[in-house]
Amino acid sequence: MNSPLERQMTHHLELLVSQGMEAARVQPWADERYSLLLRDASAYLLLAFGDYDRYSLTLRRLEVGWQGEQQAEPPVDLYDRIAAVTQQLNYLEQPIELYEYEPAEQVAILRSAPPERYGEQIRYWEVVLHSNQRIHMAYYAWSPAMLDRERQAYPLTFSPLRRFTASLLAVLAA
Repeated sequence: MNSPLERQMTHHLELLVSQGMEAARVQPWADERYSLLLRDASAYLLLAFGDYDRYSLTLRRLEVGWQGEQQAEPPVDLYDRIAAVTQQLNYLEQPIELYEYEPAEQVAILRSAPPERYGEQIRYWEVVLHSNQRIHMAYYAWSPAMLDRERQAYPLTFSPLRRFTASLLAVLAA
């Protein structure tokens, strides 16, 4: 399955490594990192990353969503979407499960269960579903010495990045 957004992302990553940031329409993002925002007729994809080379990048955030007021028709029950996320991302090294659910706000947070442990530090994937509108994922770290958790740069080759993207788009379209 290659959606238009997946094809656009692949094309822009190829441009990034062959012709540079301007040709790929990569923009500066917070903390001297980069973002790539792609759109098709109904959806968008936001890829935020740090360093990159010919075959990989360090993922900071991946988000997909519907443009404007458009959403899945008919609206999908959030529990069905939660199930779709766990099924679509079952290849992650750390399985994810429901962590928090806010029915009034139609927001669900899924996290790695169990998270990876490095001494006192824990690291985990987090996927946030916002109603039927958008989904984003990022990798975090936390330890008792930290005031708050911190988003981590997760190194990925382009192949797993395309797989993550396809998985999130499949959940959005479900």
